[in-house]
Amino acid sequence: MKLNISCLIVVAIMASILTSCSSDETNLGSTASMIEVINKQFSEDYSEAWIVAFDPNGDTKEEPLRIFIEEPMVWNLIEEGKTYFASYKQEDSETWILQQINHEDDEDALR
Repeated sequence: MKLNISCLIVVAIMASILTSCSSDETNLGSTASMIEVINKQFSEDYSEAWIVAFDPNGDTKEEPLRIFIEEPMVWNLIEEGKTYFASYKQEDSETWILQQINHEDDEDALR
């Protein structure tokens, strides 16, 4: 009888751990790379802002990335034609969200 209760407790603990670790949120991954900003754009109602960029060291010049910017102040500071080191996460197959960005050679940037 004691063995059955112990097994039941262990199973209950394992089930709670497994359910707490699972998530409905789908995160397809994140990337960090050099990006060259081609264009800055925003929606007509100003609710979304994004940059169009490509990795100057990669093969993505034919298919530039559209990276959404959540903070308007960050979008305002990004300049077209400049190269940055950026990290961005993929929300779905076509949506990238900027996580961090700094100038190419900026060793003193906050991280």
